[in-house]
Amino acid sequence: MEYEPTDNHIGEIMVSDDQQYQEYFEGANIHYSDEFIELETGPVIRVVPLLFIIMVMNLGWMIFVGTEKIHSMSIPAIIIYVPYLATWAFLVPSAMFNKNIIGGISFNRFCAIWFFVSTIISLTVHPLISNGFMRVMGFAILGSIGYILLPSAYNWATIIRVLRFVMITGAIISLTACIPNRYGGGIFHNPNTMGFTALLGLVALGGNFPKSKTGAILYVSIILYFGLMLVISRSRTSGLSAAVCALVLFWKYRKQAKMWLIGILTVVLMLSISASISYEGLTLYDRIVHKTRYQSGHLDVTSGRAEIWREIDQITQNRGITGAGIGSLVSYYDANPHSAYAAIKIELGNFGFVSFLSLIISAMLQTIKIRKCCDTQLISVVDNGLLLIVAVVVFNLFENGLGSILGQSAFVFWICSGALANAAAEARRYGYVELR
Repeated sequence: MEYEPTDNHIGEIMVSDDQQYQEYFEGANIHYSDEFIELETGPVIRVVPLLFIIMVMNLGWMIFVGTEKIHSMSIPAIIIYVPYLATWAFLVPSAMFNKNIIGGISFNRFCAIWFFVSTIISLTVHPLISNGFMRVMGFAILGSIGYILLPSAYNWATIIRVLRFVMITGAIISLTACIPNRYGGGIFHNPNTMGFTALLGLVALGGNFPKSKTGAILYVSIILYFGLMLVISRSRTSGLSAAVCALVLFWKYRKQAKMWLIGILTVVLMLSISASISYEGLTLYDRIVHKTRYQSGHLDVTSGRAEIWREIDQITQNRGITGAGIGSLVSYYDANPHSAYAAIKIELGNFGFVSFLSLIISAMLQTIKIRKCCDTQLISVVDNGLLLIVAVVVFNLFENGLGSILGQSAFVFWICSGALANAAAEARRYGYVELR
């Protein structure tokens, strides 16, 4: 039986057969549907300004909650949950009318549920049950916002694009405020937080090089600004994350000479600046290398973190299955593990640790399926979401941002992972991904 594309009287061509979808895939401005699948999802709020407000409120708080001024205000811990709760109030009404809130259970969504169950199990041995319960509720709120409420109210691509814009803007504002005290971590009073903010700004730019001359100049200028602030922060963890993301990005654009040229010029310029700017008698390059020192008779590139991991492991040994309790390292043992993976391994035990790794790996691998089912325009959005996840994953090798709900790391990871999970569900259900 032959199928012909039909005009829906509004200038769009509708194709109802899978074979025809393949034949017309290369066409421009073509939308595809299946006569046996109902695409309408109900009266969903799609107002981008509302999403922008949500992103600004949450990420803005995550950026500035670590500043000295916020700390000096002695704000009760419960206040930290206010942005998340406000986001719930914004999103729940629209999600209630959606017919496809979950979008199907995938392996990635299964791992997210598995991780959440692990946090609940860890409460059975938690030394401070009330603090552990608050942590569990925090993961439940943030995880459901990323995996259910936002994807049900907005298109997944819109979520990532708005998040990118807010991160770039937020990074420019917060890093500019860092300039008067840039060598001491700026307003954060923490070089790693400053460096990670610059890293997120760089990664959010992605490889979407503007076509106009003015846009290209602005694009390169912002890259150089974020790169300079990353070097000034002297954060080796952020530098390592940036290098890994650059390798991923360069592999994607390996056939485009201009991206290689920009990358090489940026690296050369950053190295030149770090070798020429002096601070307290040492160049920035020397101060970065100086962090690598001998610990217990051997060279330690972790700046003492390896010793901390060994001590924490001894404190919480014999907790292999249930762990020591979510968040107990900081709240009870007064120990900062300086690694999200070490924190989860100790706090949730082996069962929870496997779920944590599976969640991270599946969040990245699901992009492979998505890329096969969307056009060139959306592939760039998928790749940028992947880069953001990679940046967070590498950074948390030596920082505990994912082991807590508080911070830019957790917010970016859960939002991007949830948005891409929704895109993957769309690819499985319809066989293609589109921007509605």
